[in-house]
Amino acid sequence: MLTALRTSNNEKVLARSSAKPDAPFMCPACRCEVVLHKGLIRIPHFAHKARVACRLGAGETEDHLLTKLSLFDALRKEANVQDVEFEKSSGHPSPMSSRSSPACLWR
Repeated sequence: MLTALRTSNNEKVLARSSAKPDAPFMCPACRCEVVLHKGLIRIPHFAHKARVACRLGAGETEDHLLTKLSLFDALRKEANVQDVEFEKSSGHPSPMSSRSSPACLWR
């Protein structure tokens, strides 16, 4: 996933604009801990620290992530486009995010 919530202030952050000292981070969908992966080979992204049943970001290829970032950047540059938000929730709670106490371990 390309975004996560910074635990200290609940702010949504992009992986490419974050640093490891900004941790801890949590998944916006299931609220479980995620870690920042920022290396030289793959694009910066977040991944769940433990195996979880959350599906946010599951199955996204490198090409898929790059396309999402390209579209996001292009829309932000357009003068007639406002309020661009990356990986915005659809407004429908997922089974994982609707729990009062998330299960962060794989079932």
